[in-house]
Amino acid sequence: MASNLNTSQQKGSDVFYDVCCSVCEEDGKHNEGLFHCKICFKTYCDECVKMHKKLLKDHAVSAKSDGESWYVANKVDDIIELCEEHTTERLTMFCEDHEQLLCHLCLLLKHRQCSKVFALAEQAKSNSQRIALVHVTKGIEMSQKRLKDMVDRGKDNIKSLKASYEQICEEILDERRQINENLDRLQQNTIRELESIHERLNNSIEDDTKRCLECISKLKIYGAKLKDNILPERTFITLRKCIDQTAAADSLLKSMIKNDGTDIKFQPNRELIQCHADCTDLGKIIIGDPQHNVDPNKIVSIEDKSEYNVRTATDKYTCSITGICTTSNGDHVIADCYNDCVKLLNQA
Repeated sequence: MASNLNTSQQKGSDVFYDVCCSVCEEDGKHNEGLFHCKICFKTYCDECVKMHKKLLKDHAVSAKSDGESWYVANKVDDIIELCEEHTTERLTMFCEDHEQLLCHLCLLLKHRQCSKVFALAEQAKSNSQRIALVHVTKGIEMSQKRLKDMVDRGKDNIKSLKASYEQICEEILDERRQINENLDRLQQNTIRELESIHERLNNSIEDDTKRCLECISKLKIYGAKLKDNILPERTFITLRKCIDQTAAADSLLKSMIKNDGTDIKFQPNRELIQCHADCTDLGKIIIGDPQHNVDPNKIVSIEDKSEYNVRTATDKYTCSITGICTTSNGDHVIADCYNDCVKLLNQA
């Protein structure tokens, strides 16, 4: 098991790149793509590009060192205008009924009965896009910060898992000293179970960390595109994909919070001395509940304060605001206890 982990690390599975070598990825390896062939439309690492140059001498290859956005920027620009379901078709319309970008195949197959389908050129000029642009930009910044915080917590969790792993190994050895020669077999079974669970949890955290980094990268690219002076159609497409990516980031964060701080513990078998010959392990390796460390003495400072009247014409009683939350696109929603309703704050 340990040898398998070492092999995985040697392959570079714990390193994430913006662009990976296409050839190495087919073999399950993750090496950075440093060269790009526009004819093959593939990227190559230092080793794979040598074979490519030998076999296909007439193919022009560009290097990453030639420019900061050599291949990634072009790839994003091309992909961002393509339909995610019909990957070879360009997005040309927007359905307000379903809040979806459409290509002509989407319209024919799924949206023929929709009453509010507009061309992107028309939709991109609407005032709602300019308003949404501000909200989405704020949402991107918030999502990036939350994702980065989750990445940092993931790194801390890996350290905590390692510490727990080492501690349990010591507990296993302590149990081992109290028993006779039969513990050789039992010890190996238990350590194998521990290593299996540790590896699975460790890989899960690394996978979540990778997904966070991928979301950060996409949000960063989309955010940069929103600030560029580009065509209205492309701005609208980028805006919609930003909204979708922000929602995906929120979903990812919700799923990760459930397992944030997951720990492993060793549960000794107290009857081991009397019945060790009939046992198959030294003790059970259990996954503890997530531990969220909160500093009760942390000082919270207020930088600014504003007061607003949130009473509406339909309110029967004095407002009693008992809760507030911010949506992924930057909108603020408050809960009014006395009037039994929630209210969406406007920009006034």
